Amino acid sequence: MLNVVRYSEKEIERISRAASPGNLLPAPPEAREIARQIADAVADSYTEDDWRHVLNTLSPERAAMDISSRPSEDRQRLLLLVDPDRRAEVERHLAALAA
Repeated sequence: MLNVVRYSEKEIERISRAASPGNLLPAPPEAREIARQIADAVADSYTEDDWRHVLNTLSPERAAMDISSRPSEDRQRLLLLVDPDRRAEVERHLAALAA
């Protein structure tokens, strides 16, 4: 299952101060690609149960976005992990993303 990190109020305050606009630096040009690679690596580590939980917890639109970002050979398998009562709506969003 997915690990959720719990932060204390003190840690959240420290992180918020560090992330204030005055402390932020522009990302290097390759940052977007690096972030995509990290996200893909995390998603590649998901088990079937992880995917089932994620896809049935997110909004249908967001679930469709997550499915569409995966390799084409994985998309049908992931769609079948969506609960039947939500699947048609996720399919509609997938079709819109493909258009």
